[in-house]
Amino acid sequence: MKRNFFYCILLLGALMGSCKPGENGTEVEIDPRDQYTGSYTGGYTGQTTSGPFPLNIFSGPAVIEVTKAPAVKEMLITITYNKGIQFENSEKLTAELVDNKFTIIDKTKEPVTVGPTTYELPYKATGEFTIKNEFVMVTSAEIVRDGTTLKKVASVTGAKKVN
Repeated sequence: MKRNFFYCILLLGALMGSCKPGENGTEVEIDPRDQYTGSYTGGYTGQTTSGPFPLNIFSGPAVIEVTKAPAVKEMLITITYNKGIQFENSEKLTAELVDNKFTIIDKTKEPVTVGPTTYELPYKATGEFTIKNEFVMVTSAEIVRDGTTLKKVASVTGAKKVN
């Protein structure tokens, strides 16, 4: 009987010892942002309209770099439009991440030029990281001026590069 009790205690000790806590006796937490960091290649498309009339239709290649921000639930997103070709430009954005979805939090205005006038349109952007390792972001900026809606919408998509 004593021998069975001894083996039972020994087995229980081995099972408890196999669960290793992290440093300082706490469980090791995995940062969910890690799965989304990296480079994505794809493209962008969009248009600017004044009322029902298209003013500008645009599209091209895009490279998206995603890194972790210092704040726990935030990501840094750098989008390079037309990389390596004419009219290359980049924008850096901060996104708040909830599960696999994000909202851009540091850009509130989008400049849109119509003729000689540039308007600052209220800007919103949301997106998600899909189960297929894709980046998808949709943006919209809209204002009513002189009874006519001036609107710019765009989407940026990319597939994650496998290292």
